[in-house]
Amino acid sequence: MLPVFPESQPWQWVDYESLGLTRHDVTHYVWLLVDGRRDSGHAAVAALFRAQRTVGWRFLGHLLVTPPFSWAAAMAYALIARFRHRLPGGTPACAMPRPTA
Repeated sequence: MLPVFPESQPWQWVDYESLGLTRHDVTHYVWLLVDGRRDSGHAAVAALFRAQRTVGWRFLGHLLVTPPFSWAAAMAYALIARFRHRLPGGTPACAMPRPTA
């Protein structure tokens, strides 16, 4: 675990509409909402890395939002997010909602 880590909550426990987010937003991306900033997906992960005290983590955070690395980071994030419920350590909060007919 990273030394600097904000409080986190599953989207199911948050009034996301009051934050200006939609159900699609919260079911498809991780969000980091800190000090008026709103980062999602790989940019949220990068912002979390940039908030660390260690130079290596901060460098990685900057790299993840710099093209062409950001393109690869966005693709990797999409793949991981799609299958997050199957990854080790996955919890019921990570499960995707069933599609409605």
